[in-house]
Amino acid sequence: MCDALRVAGRWTEAIRVFADHPEARRMLHHGAFWNVWHYLMWRSVLCLAGPSWLRRMVLTLHLRALLRRARATGDGPRELPWLVVHDIVECWAVARGAARHRTFVL
Repeated sequence: MCDALRVAGRWTEAIRVFADHPEARRMLHHGAFWNVWHYLMWRSVLCLAGPSWLRRMVLTLHLRALLRRARATGDGPRELPWLVVHDIVECWAVARGAARHRTFVL
């Protein structure tokens, strides 16, 4: 698990591709997110500033998607905290790379 977190934290320099080759943005989810899990993570974080009904709805959708992800890999609900931590580390590395290379990728 720790090795996977180390790998997730190394995506910082990969963002240089999008700074050097803007046409590569077509590979990104919605043109800005490294993958769909980053989109869901940022959406969930932003919804925390909204009303309670919006928080419940968005966080429930994210949780359901994470459960499907865990089941697809053969794991169960006990892996959800690990998936969240992994996604947070990866989002941080990508955001750090975006700031370093002055390009918008989340």
